[in-house]
Amino acid sequence: MLITDAAAVDGPAALHRRADFSPAELHAGRPLYFVQHDNRATNEVTYQLQWREGRGASAGGGSVAFENVSAVKLYLVTLFAPGDVQSVIILEPLAPGQWGYRSVTGIRQVGLGGVERYRASYVNRAVAMFEHVSRP
Repeated sequence: MLITDAAAVDGPAALHRRADFSPAELHAGRPLYFVQHDNRATNEVTYQLQWREGRGASAGGGSVAFENVSAVKLYLVTLFAPGDVQSVIILEPLAPGQWGYRSVTGIRQVGLGGVERYRASYVNRAVAMFEHVSRP
């Protein structure tokens, strides 16, 4: 998947783009929304993201959860309904200057081989992210 366009918006049904989220907005812990267009869908998809501060052993880190709040379509066919695509990224401090990264993505199985068609893309994305965050 290649993201071809993305922007922050004010809400799940917002049509107007806005400035990027500020660090204060992200740390407030409330849901934020953005739209994204990628090379597999024919529509712009709205996603919700929410940052959660780490607690206990994860203090100083946290997690960010993503979920599609609008349908992902290929022309007139709905590939994924709202809520079908979810991801969580967890960042944990391991030692001074060293961070742990975990990511989980869940996609509801749909007709037309929706998930299976993109299995290699998701594996490739996971490997690329691991290589990016594991290099010093």
